[in-house]
Amino acid sequence: AAWVSDKPLLQEVVEASSKVTALLDRIAAVHEALSSETDSDNQAKLLRQLSRLDLTLEAAGGGHRDHEAEAILSGLGFMRSDFVRPLSEFSGGWRMRAMLGKLLFSKPDALLLDEPTNHLDLEANLWFEKYLASFRGAVVVTSHDRAFLNEIATMVLAIEADGVVLHRGTYDDYLIARERSIQIKQAARARQDREVQKQLRFVERFHYKARKASQVQSRLKQLSKIQRIQLPR
Repeated sequence: AAWVSDKPLLQEVVEASSKVTALLDRIAAVHEALSSETDSDNQAKLLRQLSRLDLTLEAAGGGHRDHEAEAILSGLGFMRSDFVRPLSEFSGGWRMRAMLGKLLFSKPDALLLDEPTNHLDLEANLWFEKYLASFRGAVVVTSHDRAFLNEIATMVLAIEADGVVLHRGTYDDYLIARERSIQIKQAARARQDREVQKQLRFVERFHYKARKASQVQSRLKQLSKIQRIQLPR
């Protein structure tokens, strides 16, 4: 079940960024130290440290945290009036959207997403596609939403019968390449089958003839070494 909290939606999402929270705590500690520091050299050091922390906070989006969180939540389909509602009031599907918003607001280096569009309507889905297109980190996603994959995928990893295939491009690009690969394998398998049948017919024909025994054994040895081409489902 989606996580439940009695905190207001916006507060729950904004508190997601541990990096920003840590920076705010450090800034508060420096302010407290400044309030009791009387040595001018130490005051100068603390002021320089405070300036660096403020710049880091701004780069991390800390200067407009609420605005950024509101933009993400709005993109996921929440109304402004929803921002102050306790998360526990929302249905499971909307809590899943809130969880996604909390994740996106935390600005991770990588996103691992399992069927992320299941709880999104068309409008939110389109917003999410644009968000992922501009996301600077890595995204690994499993999805049955073909249109979604074609919009966001740049590489497809497919687990096939004969191994794992890594293909650059969209999902449709992968399907086209897979069909070509299947045709090539089918042709190769057909050639292999014909050769195997040819060798088997020789073995069956001369199996009981002593003067052909060495040739029969040679053919059997060749057959045992053949690695059969596996066709994908």
